Amino acid sequence: MSPMQMSDSDSPSPAKRSRRSHKKSRAGCRNCKRRRIKCDESKPGCQNCADFKIHCDFDPRRPAIVEPTSSPSPNTPVRRRRGRPRKGWDTISCASTATSSAAPSPAFGESASSPLPSALLSTTTTQDAVQTTTGLNITDLELMHQYSVSTFNELGGDAIGTMWRIAVPQLGFDHACVLHNAMAFAAMHLAYLRPTRRAHYAALAAHHSTIGLQQTSDLLLHLARENCHAIYVSAVLVCFYVFAKGPSPGDFLVFGEHGPSEWLPLLKGVRCIIELFGHDVLWTGPLAAMGSGPRTASQPIAVKFRKPRVDWERPFDDLRQLVALSGHPDAQTYMNALEGLAQCYEGVFGKGPDAEYNGTTANQVHLGWLYRMEEQFVVCLHQKHPLALIILAYFSPLLKSMEPLWFMEGWAEHLIAGVHGFVDQSLWNWLQWPMDQVERAFTAQQVDVVLEG
Repeated sequence: MSPMQMSDSDSPSPAKRSRRSHKKSRAGCRNCKRRRIKCDESKPGCQNCADFKIHCDFDPRRPAIVEPTSSPSPNTPVRRRRGRPRKGWDTISCASTATSSAAPSPAFGESASSPLPSALLSTTTTQDAVQTTTGLNITDLELMHQYSVSTFNELGGDAIGTMWRIAVPQLGFDHACVLHNAMAFAAMHLAYLRPTRRAHYAALAAHHSTIGLQQTSDLLLHLARENCHAIYVSAVLVCFYVFAKGPSPGDFLVFGEHGPSEWLPLLKGVRCIIELFGHDVLWTGPLAAMGSGPRTASQPIAVKFRKPRVDWERPFDDLRQLVALSGHPDAQTYMNALEGLAQCYEGVFGKGPDAEYNGTTANQVHLGWLYRMEEQFVVCLHQKHPLALIILAYFSPLLKSMEPLWFMEGWAEHLIAGVHGFVDQSLWNWLQWPMDQVERAFTAQQVDVVLEG
């Protein structure tokens, strides 16, 4: 039988058609991904977007933002059927672009869901568009630039200043809490320097401070030699940030009108870290500059910088007599606090007619008295005992002498006003000397800002 005479039963079965292959890709435009259809990935815009006359994100030209006329509540889910796309895709696409450019992008480990202050969300600047096109967080870069070229200089000179400028940001590359707290402090500095944009920078500062404080608390749960430098620096920066925010009604630095102050627990945290690890561990590596300076001084700070003399010895003698004659059960605690404060006055202003000083540099740390304050004295302050408050008022001239530092402005007046409000009128004469000193014009040059001595 010839091939042409074969029956149907003898004919071979037809060949099975192979399935058409296609290239799989995840590089399609966002509109196609949202609609779950294949994108042809053509440039400058895919065909699907062209068919429905919507902007394709492959097109580098940014469309004008079209505000939707109405939108459902974000809490109300909208069920949609499969099929052709909804109307208004272009509006939704543009609106999402506007939203992403208006809010700062997460930085340094921050999650995208972190809440932002409303002042940030309502602020639209040229930087927003730059951030969208470059992928950089321009706002954070601005804050780190401010910290590195200016803000650090407020915290000390020479080796201490170099530490804050170079070593501290490098420490933040391993521990983001350091960077967030540094940016919070720098943002408050910009708020001080640019009063017309104060609300914007204050909101940025609050945003970074919230993240930095939370990350510091998380790191504190794993406190060890390897991270003690970062935790210490973060705690100190938080203390400076509280100063930079300025005085708050009812909060008087070491006591509050209705409870504990915000700042004192932070200072206790710094002291706890130092006592736990000691200078031999903390003042090494990135913080080596803290332990490199001299331990003794041969003249007070006022003489070193040729500043006016303060006649403080006679008022302190009178105050000692008041404490001694009080018969108060905490009289010894008050006397200890007063003697510690007198040592700081001697280190800063000198003693005797020639304003002499020859002693430890720890007494030249303006905030050192708060750092070394006995716990019982703090209890007396919280209970608003009159003698404890009067002694605290004598600390306000030391605070005033730090006012060349922008973040210390207003604190001396706020502190003594708070004391004045809680001391009986019969004792107001004991507040006259510190009030007179606070009203004087103190000026100083470089002050190394440390919280302990």
